[in-house]
Amino acid sequence: MSTSDAIVDSSLHNFIGSFDGFIWIFRSWVDAHVSESSKDYIAGRSTLEDRRVNYVYKET
Repeated sequence: MSTSDAIVDSSLHNFIGSFDGFIWIFRSWVDAHVSESSKDYIAGRSTLEDRRVNYVYKET
């Protein structure tokens, strides 16, 4: 392995490591926000979807 390969491998490993950390932070942030503010929105959206499906079903 040449020096440049080692540098590339090391920087790639660091990039992947920081990317994993970023994903973890992003997911925990999303979980924290979704669990509170979007539960009602998601629940409301699913009932709207059900209503739309029921409406189409009755219409046919």
